Amino acid sequence: MYRYVAGKQTFYPEPRDSEDGFWVDSPQTDHGRSTTFNNRSKDSVAQRLCQAIGLQSFIERFDACAGLEATLRLVAREVHTFFAFQACKVLQRLAKKFGAAPSKDQRLQLLLDRCASTMCAADGISLGRALWSLGRFRLRHNGVLQATAQRLPEVISDCGPITIATVWHAFEVLQFEDPHSLEALAQEMLRRLWDCDPPEVSIVLHAAAQLDFASRKELFEKLLEYVRQQEGSFSLRHLAVCFHAAAKVGLRNEALCQIVVTRFREHITDADALALTSAVYACGLVAYFQQDFFESVARWLLSHLSRHHNRIESQQISNMVYSFGKLGFKSEQTLLACAQNAMQDFWRFKPQELDNLTYGMALLKWRHDPYLNALAVHLVEGGRVSQLDCQSLVSMAYSSALLGFANPVMLRALGDHAIPKLPRFKAEEFSIMVYSLGVLNFRHHDLLSTVVHLVPPALPKFTTQNMSNLLHGLGLVTFDRDDDFVRAVADHLASRFHEATAQDIANPVTALMRMCIPHDRFFQQTAAFITSPSSPLPLKDFTPQEIANTIYGFDALQVFDETLFAQAQRETLKRVEDFIPQEAANVLWAFAKQGFGNADFFEEILRRMAPFAEAHRPVGQQRMAVEWGAEDLEKPLAALRPWRHQLPSYERIESVFRMRFLSKIKQFLMSLSPSTNIPSPTQYQKDFAAWDLYQVGPDYTQELLESAGVLRFPWRDEEALLQHYVGTDAESLLSRYGEKLLISVLPAARWVSSWLRFRLVLATEELVLEDALLVEPAHPKEDDEANQRRFKAEVWREQIVDLPGGNGHAPFRPVLLSTFLGNWRHRHTELVALDLVVDRVLRALQRGLWRWASGSSESERSMGYTNNMGM
Repeated sequence: MYRYVAGKQTFYPEPRDSEDGFWVDSPQTDHGRSTTFNNRSKDSVAQRLCQAIGLQSFIERFDACAGLEATLRLVAREVHTFFAFQACKVLQRLAKKFGAAPSKDQRLQLLLDRCASTMCAADGISLGRALWSLGRFRLRHNGVLQATAQRLPEVISDCGPITIATVWHAFEVLQFEDPHSLEALAQEMLRRLWDCDPPEVSIVLHAAAQLDFASRKELFEKLLEYVRQQEGSFSLRHLAVCFHAAAKVGLRNEALCQIVVTRFREHITDADALALTSAVYACGLVAYFQQDFFESVARWLLSHLSRHHNRIESQQISNMVYSFGKLGFKSEQTLLACAQNAMQDFWRFKPQELDNLTYGMALLKWRHDPYLNALAVHLVEGGRVSQLDCQSLVSMAYSSALLGFANPVMLRALGDHAIPKLPRFKAEEFSIMVYSLGVLNFRHHDLLSTVVHLVPPALPKFTTQNMSNLLHGLGLVTFDRDDDFVRAVADHLASRFHEATAQDIANPVTALMRMCIPHDRFFQQTAAFITSPSSPLPLKDFTPQEIANTIYGFDALQVFDETLFAQAQRETLKRVEDFIPQEAANVLWAFAKQGFGNADFFEEILRRMAPFAEAHRPVGQQRMAVEWGAEDLEKPLAALRPWRHQLPSYERIESVFRMRFLSKIKQFLMSLSPSTNIPSPTQYQKDFAAWDLYQVGPDYTQELLESAGVLRFPWRDEEALLQHYVGTDAESLLSRYGEKLLISVLPAARWVSSWLRFRLVLATEELVLEDALLVEPAHPKEDDEANQRRFKAEVWREQIVDLPGGNGHAPFRPVLLSTFLGNWRHRHTELVALDLVVDRVLRALQRGLWRWASGSSESERSMGYTNNMGM
């Protein structure tokens, strides 16, 4: 028989007669083990002699064949005569000679069938040859696999380590998981471990990481112990393979991690790229980080990227950057080199590699716009987006969200190509895709509409986090096309609250608030679950952000639960310094609107907030010790304005707000004098961003308007406003929005309508421009175009051209007030009204009904309007 001798394959043994006339096979040594076959009849000797001669003759004719066709004709003609050893050997030689070329030829199937039918008499070497050949052909022949699985336990003890490793590798390649065969292989490997060499151990570990069988954990523990004891005999590559295999199955062995990074750090100049990449990637998988090792890896990668003649494989670059991201290791210079390398030829990277590279950068919050812009062009204009699978489509969207990179063309393409693949999406891929588009405020109507149909049947497969993220993403884009779908997801989440985290509860509450979808049942179930004495998730386990978001959402949708608010009150008092200012302000706002709490409670919170607000810079480690913005100060002031005379600390907060923001904004507005001065656009933009000009709240808007010379007249028309809100006309808000009508008076965004009356008079002439109209700010449910700036604030005023009789003195649009609150959705009604006044003036100018005297001073004209708030 064919033998394994001292790590090498022997020739088929020549038969000889023994002294007693019986067949004797020459004793062959297999790592110290001797096997002898004797006591066989002379008939058997003759039969084996004929087989040996026939095999040698066939191999000579096989080798003499020119080309695949002649070889397959020879095999097909004689395959019925093959015995097990010959069938497997011919199969192996065919695979070596022609690779996968004959895989679809029917004559190869004849040979495979013959292998399967004779496998019951095959030895271990023949089994290994047959399995190796299937991998080479990329064929999964069930007959051969099943026959091999049945034969393997009988011959495994006669196989050498190389054969065992070959079978392991073949099972990995073919993804064949026969439990009895794998158990036999595992036990034999454990029994013969100390006969194995490092290459064999690494092959077995690599395969075992891909296969599932009962004793896998035991096999890994014993083999990894062997690796640690014999690590000096392992090359860097074999050591990396073993380390990577352990990481794949989630085994983090500190000793092995230390051995690997130490060996690679000390010999990194000798390491090949593949081995080093495997070691780095494994560190990422088991979250093992050593600063010195990764700094040396970063230097190595940077050095090799700079050598154009020594190009690193795209997979190696992407896997290293991905691992950097997983471990939070940022090397700016190396990341830049990787980005530039990818930009030179994106097509060199496979879709999964581009995905890993971009995701690694995103995890590090390393945003390189040239790379991202080039990637967007490559995906869309290069058509690469069509090659992305489900995971890569989702990952590209998620990476963009992490980096805040909102390229609408790319996002549209990602969504369009995701739609036909949605039926194959996993639960987490649905939630991450929707969440990512939500973070980027990109509403893809077609994608979301398809999600509405596909998600409900799959909800049992969603984790509570998946459902929470899905609702959170829908809330961020204010998706309200199907309220019943949103309520159904929320109901399913409520039925599984016992699996949820605090964030899984707070996010959906916030999402329903954003989408203005009342769902009393969900809110009542939420409150009951949190406040139950036996709740596994009491409010004390919520973070300050989760407490604030939950209470704020309950208030916004007008659901009040006394027990929940009482517990939130106690928790806030216990740890108010752990809240950030915005969170504390949201709690105060919700409590004030619900009329829950007294002056003592509000004063206690303000008293503890005041020192942090008064500090000129962050002091201490508490979360309240951060830089306070204008809204952080204005919101609690707006919430508690009715109580201000009972709250001594109210004045402290207001003084800080006035000194730090409001007074500067007043001075800024007064200093500009839009009709006479021409301020620097650059300085205006800088001040506009630095002073948070839009975060002043409605209570202080009057002061700012007066400082800008805008006057209000005491004129009211409540009846007109009432008809506008709830009238029977088809254009009333109630007719248009029905039960979704929400009138909000939030500090930073007031969604109410106003009645506007204005009268403009030029002192030098009797020309009067006046009108009265309803002013309706953008509704929170309007489509994407409502999110855009109405007027760009690149300059503080825009010149109007092509006016009749201009004589070169064209008027200007006062952009300052038009851009005062940043965007169209979140602006106070008064300032939207100013925009409308400007538009009416410009239309009158263009039609020749009114003339703007560009040389007139500010005192020569006045502007006034009446503002009535419908509540």
